[in-house]
Amino acid sequence: MQQHGMTTPAAATMQTAAQEIANAPRRAWRPGIWFQATLLLLLAVCAFLGSWLNQYSYDDIPLIPGNPDVQSLAHWPRLFLQSYWHNIDTGGLYRPVTMLSFALGWHFRPNDPTAYHAANIALHGLTAVLVMLLARGWLSDGASFAAGAWFALTPLHVEVVAGLVGRSEILSTLFMLIALLCAWRAFEETQAAASWGWGLATACSTLLALGSKETAIATLALVPLLQFCRPGARDGRRGSGWREGLGRPVVWLTALSGAGYMAVRWHVAGLLTGTIRFEVNPLAFAGVAGRVRTALWISGLNLWAMVWPFHLSPDYSYDQIPVILRWSDPHFVLAVLLWGAVCAWLLVAVAGYGRRGAVLFGAAVMVLTYLPVSNLLVPIGTIRAIRLLYAPSVGAALLLGVAWQSVSTRLPARRMRAALLVPVFILGAVYALSDWRESAYWEDNGTLFSLGVRRAPRSSHMHAARSAALFEVGRMDEGIAELQTAVALDPRYPQAWGRLADVLEHRGRSVEARHAYHQALRLEPTADLCRRLLQMDLAASRAADVLADQPFCKPPLNPEAIAAIQQAHARLKPAATASALPRP
Repeated sequence: MQQHGMTTPAAATMQTAAQEIANAPRRAWRPGIWFQATLLLLLAVCAFLGSWLNQYSYDDIPLIPGNPDVQSLAHWPRLFLQSYWHNIDTGGLYRPVTMLSFALGWHFRPNDPTAYHAANIALHGLTAVLVMLLARGWLSDGASFAAGAWFALTPLHVEVVAGLVGRSEILSTLFMLIALLCAWRAFEETQAAASWGWGLATACSTLLALGSKETAIATLALVPLLQFCRPGARDGRRGSGWREGLGRPVVWLTALSGAGYMAVRWHVAGLLTGTIRFEVNPLAFAGVAGRVRTALWISGLNLWAMVWPFHLSPDYSYDQIPVILRWSDPHFVLAVLLWGAVCAWLLVAVAGYGRRGAVLFGAAVMVLTYLPVSNLLVPIGTIRAIRLLYAPSVGAALLLGVAWQSVSTRLPARRMRAALLVPVFILGAVYALSDWRESAYWEDNGTLFSLGVRRAPRSSHMHAARSAALFEVGRMDEGIAELQTAVALDPRYPQAWGRLADVLEHRGRSVEARHAYHQALRLEPTADLCRRLLQMDLAASRAADVLADQPFCKPPLNPEAIAAIQQAHARLKPAATASALPRP
């Protein structure tokens, strides 16, 4: 019974408990790892869903519908015994895992580009999740999610996701991330059996990454580096730490898998790139100094593309990026200053930031995955391609996560941290809209190459590619104009000259066709071009043209071409300059 001004012990206890509950700080809701992973997958799918209904385009055509070896699983071991471009060129690239993924896609959905595009989108989303998981080793949940979200949404990856040949970039990066996550577990294990198990998983993932694309060779260096960049990995004994780290089973198993891959690759496709054409990479013909100067400038352009991933082109062939001929060129000087500033920032970040391991490892991923395709070490098959930035952007995502955590922890109030999300959401929306719009440009060759000539107007290769797309839809005059633009931009482009000669011949413009044939034969004399040129002369009953065109033909000539020349010699009278020949 309660009296006035007095309370019972039970009522006092209930009142105290109510006050404690009211005064207790409310615990903020924190999303779990599965929620974050699902959200990342949804973000990636929504951003790139515009590419789902696209057709085959660009290099997709010779590699998938034009490649009988991926259209059946009956002889799948053959994919491991031939080079990537074996049906077009010899040697150079070896990517059997990528080709096997194409064959599996054809097996389940024959000649269905939408199935291939759906797989690319899903694999990209899964790769973004793995980026987040790797970042969680150093960063908070929010910072690691920010790293994964940037990787999932940046328009830098449109070419990789929307172009089916970008599957090699996605698979190699995905398996590289799996290898790094397995290596992390291997380094943390104290039991020998578990350490060996995770080491074998790391080696297998590395082998799959290398079989997807050669740039995964960086995994061989990143695995041991991970041991010394992990939080708490340093114990103050630097020398013993290095010896102990390099002696782990995971390091040697990964190195053995890399050595095995290199041996097989050497046997099947050789160690370096195959034939490089001038129009796609003039740096291969510019000498070492010119190549290094220009490649350093291009690396600066690629770094800016990570910051501002808009208005990018599917091709940058000759002469969209001119070769830098002097050390004093402003472009080269600017590139040196830019990279000097980046290196200085990294040194300051490593010296002054608590998570220096994340900074070091992020920078290492960027550098080690970009160097093999940078043209700095050796010339590769292209002067610049945005798809080559897919793996390096993993390192950029880690550095972005570090910056996000550094900024958010310095904000004093929760409301200020919440306000920081507003511009981030706006940027994410802009990225997603750009992904959707840019993916639509990869719908087919006509749309893609029209974009290419707008964004890389000095690329002779892009003008020649657009001409082929125009010929397919019957726009012959426009196609001829594109070929003429291509050879005007690059007079040393034999394939464009040969294609121009062929179409001019079929249009009845024989004088212009002969000139185009002559230009093509001066640059790259082939028996096929000689045969076509002599057949055109004989069809016009002009033996004098046969004799005039003979010096442009170089051995070896096929028997048909030789017989045509001998027939012209026999019918030509010594006193006459020309005589009519019966039509064959």
